[in-house]
Amino acid sequence: MKKIIIVAIMFLVWTPLCGFINVDYGAVVNKNGTISEYVTISSDQNTLDELTINQEAFNNILSKSGGEIIDIVKLIFTNKINTDETLSLTTKQLYRNGVILSAQLSENNSLVINFKFSSAKLWQYFCKSGTETEIEYDYSFLTYDAINNINPRISEIKTESKTYLTPQFVYNYVSTEITNELGEEALTAIENPKYTYSYITTKKRIHTNATEQIYFNGYCYHTWEIEDVENSVIKIYTTHANSTVWYLIALGLTSVFMLTIYLKTKSRKNNSADKSV
Repeated sequence: MKKIIIVAIMFLVWTPLCGFINVDYGAVVNKNGTISEYVTISSDQNTLDELTINQEAFNNILSKSGGEIIDIVKLIFTNKINTDETLSLTTKQLYRNGVILSAQLSENNSLVINFKFSSAKLWQYFCKSGTETEIEYDYSFLTYDAINNINPRISEIKTESKTYLTPQFVYNYVSTEITNELGEEALTAIENPKYTYSYITTKKRIHTNATEQIYFNGYCYHTWEIEDVENSVIKIYTTHANSTVWYLIALGLTSVFMLTIYLKTKSRKNNSADKSV
């Protein structure tokens, strides 16, 4: 949770709010193998001025929304597990116990929704089955990149009427609560949210085409500005040694070394023969 709150604070500093509401979402691959998926809703003083509401009252709306969102998502996730006939009873129990849901206000007055999954496999169970191309390979002389173009990984919320990706669901719910409290005219201040997605990992070997990349406190933060939540594609790649080229280099160096030893040995033998004569 601490890393997610840090992300929320950094994004608020890095990026000026556009459309008065920021929706930051993403996934943290923790060192112990668990996955923390999060959505944060943040605003600035411009939002409060536009809504003619003070910070305390706005925070109350966020807190109320957060608690209700967690209750709804818990029911939806539990129902998905219970009605899945492909899962054994043991697996269902493991899945139910493997998800921890929480909501809180961060120190910068952002609502932070967090889903913590006990494993990557469990997280993927709730994720949208998005586009994922075959791995592409980009070769240079000494190295090559293994490139994967995918939709940003995020869970989905299936209601009776529609299926949402988690950031859409959270934003829609919060915006509905705001308009219920303040009236439909509040929509003008919150109807154009700015979405950003982050993939956060300890692995330095993972590279991306992210808009923003930083290394902080042992974690690599890869952040994209997202125009289309449902159809955006990001690039993730790893760099590997070109083993064939390195093998040939090693073979060539070994041959040169062996040839040098041979020539030196031959030279010594010839010198010895000359002296004996």
